[in-house]
Amino acid sequence: MLFILKQTNDEESWTDNKFNWINAGILLYYASCLFMFIFSNYLLSASQAVNRLVWSIHDTILIFEYILFAVGFNKCKTQQTISTY
Repeated sequence: MLFILKQTNDEESWTDNKFNWINAGILLYYASCLFMFIFSNYLLSASQAVNRLVWSIHDTILIFEYILFAVGFNKCKTQQTISTY
């Protein structure tokens, strides 16, 4: 969180900074899945329907993380240099 706060400046929009997208993906995944992993022993003893629901939620969060990573990596691309020769 400190890194995101230090990267923020008034000249650039939050969405223009490539590191904000990657950090948002990391924070979303770890913050969302923390309690799922804490209670994983309890969830293993729950019914199969509950297990399937929890892991489906985990997979959805993981997809959102990868989408945020993709946006951040897409913003990292350098522009193509055109030779004048």
